[in-house]
Amino acid sequence: MYERNKSEPKFAFAAVTITNIWVGIPFNMLLVLTGMTTIPDDVYEAARIDGAGKSQSLRYITLPLLKATMVSAVTIGFIYTFKAYDLIVGMTQGGPNHATEMISTLIYQENFTTFDFGKGSAMANVYFLIIFVVAIFYSQLVIKEEE
Repeated sequence: MYERNKSEPKFAFAAVTITNIWVGIPFNMLLVLTGMTTIPDDVYEAARIDGAGKSQSLRYITLPLLKATMVSAVTIGFIYTFKAYDLIVGMTQGGPNHATEMISTLIYQENFTTFDFGKGSAMANVYFLIIFVVAIFYSQLVIKEEE
């Protein structure tokens, strides 16, 4: 009987992706739960008096009031995914066949395995700029929401 090779690149990448999602869920749920506790009960009571059902309350009250929280969760999750170095090294060390390598693992290899500090530093600076642009975008969204 034919047995599948468990070290195929698509399985490694899928395993790292699923694990990264699994690691991030508790933090995101805490953010959403905290956001939900800031919604006053009076708003839901007024909607219930006006005849709104649960689905309408979710669509017109809960989701719009959680918009800032959701934007924060998605942005922080995006930044966390960029820094998933520890997860990748712990699970696959970038393999098999470089399927799970990320910028962070390549930076580490250039600096500390091949000792090409120039190339590794240049990669780290580009990496920093990408995350910095995302952080600026996030800051602008938060400032816009607060106004």
